[in-house]
Amino acid sequence: MKFKNNMYIKNGVLIKYKGNDKIVNIPKSVNEIGSSAFSIDIKRRQWTLSELQCTIETINIPFCLKSLCNGSENYLWNEPFLMCDSLVNINVEEGNKYFTSIDGILYDKEVSQLVYCPRNYNSKTLNIPNTVIKINDSAYSYNYNLEEIIIPKNIKVLESWVFSCCEKVSKVELNDNIEIIETGVFNNCINITSITIPAKVKTLYATFMGCFNLEKVVLPNELEELFGDVFINCCNLNTIILPPNLKKIGTQTFNNCEKLEKIVIPRSVEKVGYEAFVKCESLTIFCEVEEKPNEWDEKWNIDNRPVIWGYKN
Repeated sequence: MKFKNNMYIKNGVLIKYKGNDKIVNIPKSVNEIGSSAFSIDIKRRQWTLSELQCTIETINIPFCLKSLCNGSENYLWNEPFLMCDSLVNINVEEGNKYFTSIDGILYDKEVSQLVYCPRNYNSKTLNIPNTVIKINDSAYSYNYNLEEIIIPKNIKVLESWVFSCCEKVSKVELNDNIEIIETGVFNNCINITSITIPAKVKTLYATFMGCFNLEKVVLPNELEELFGDVFINCCNLNTIILPPNLKKIGTQTFNNCEKLEKIVIPRSVEKVGYEAFVKCESLTIFCEVEEKPNEWDEKWNIDNRPVIWGYKN
């Protein structure tokens, strides 16, 4: 690679930046930022310490930038910035047709999508314009300062990993309009202690992995599926009521929920996955059905936790 001003640019694409500046001005010749421009190349297996350290605090995007990562105009994805630990501001030059920035946060031009909030953005709360209807995947992941999440009413989908690894977050309020919570949304948010899932949500994926201070979760009555790993390593989880319409409990859903003492599996549950309650060393399982249904995995209760069949509440 031939670098100029610490940048390798090819055919209008910023492929790599290797400097240690605090402020980076992307040249006007750049119309796309590559996926690893400011981060490590995920295809490699080893990196130097300097490659893992990013000193950038401000990135200034020119008016001609059209795309992030894939070459499509207005393609909105934040992967180039995910390793920028010190990043505080992203600014977009006036006149850009595809992107804009408000107070250092990157949006699409219409301010309908929040593309990315810098990791070191100095705010304890979400400050999202009323026009935003989508917060992109990983938009707030690894945010160092966020403490409170109150989702605006016009957001109906929480995209994958959007708040993962926000270690200071302790308060979460989800609006009643949310219909979908995708994979990993709150993974490793280690200071969340309780959360209520909105009534319209019917499926949870690997939503709370590593939330080891999570104690209480309120699930909606219409929830139908708990996919694998939803509560894995939620070591302090002690209060959860499975809803009456639940149909599926996935593989290792409650793995290592060591403080959970009681769970009632409603008659509606058709499938329970492999090792669904593994390492739940305090748990007694109460099943409303009289015997194990055929669709339940043979090793659903791999640790042979006590089971009460035909339970009536």
